[in-house]
Amino acid sequence: MPTVTTVLAQLNKPQLVAWAARLAQKGINWENVRNEASDIGTLTHTMAENFIKNQPCDFSSHPCFPKANRAYQAFQEWNRVNKVRYLGAEISLVHRGKKFGGTVDIVAEVNDKITLIDLKTSSSLNEEYNYQVTAYKFLLENGDLTDAGLVRTFPVYQIEQAIILRVDKNSGIYEEMEIHDFETYQKIFFLLLDLWHLREET
Repeated sequence: MPTVTTVLAQLNKPQLVAWAARLAQKGINWENVRNEASDIGTLTHTMAENFIKNQPCDFSSHPCFPKANRAYQAFQEWNRVNKVRYLGAEISLVHRGKKFGGTVDIVAEVNDKITLIDLKTSSSLNEEYNYQVTAYKFLLENGDLTDAGLVRTFPVYQIEQAIILRVDKNSGIYEEMEIHDFETYQKIFFLLLDLWHLREET
């Protein structure tokens, strides 16, 4: 079954082509930059997960630590200015009927609202993220298996809002975008999911 990320990879991303071209003009290997950014994002997510699960770990020797730590400090600043009670992190779920799965970054009660939080270390926010969190909301409310094929044990929460939380790895500041109206974004995601399955069947 495809993941949410795999389904959304079908979308055209002309801004990435332009970005790679700009780097190439400067003699910079865009793949190396992309891979480093991915490693920074992974480490930032791990640091946030360990914080939420109260599993302290020293990552200071990791080559990506300086930038990941700036992003993590932005996450901590967001924590300080909000009332947050964490319910779970890195939750992998599958929906057998719709035939897709995905991993939710964070579920929490934020300022008294049950909230899905998607953590980003990208340089900006884009519309694709709206489709992504909508798909994760559906999995949280309807997913019936884990990614290992086991029966779900994580509680079902009715998500009241989603927050796309961008934590900047260079400036150490955060930016958030709240989503309350999921209907249109969900329709778009499921059209993309249908397209993915149709393409796989041909």
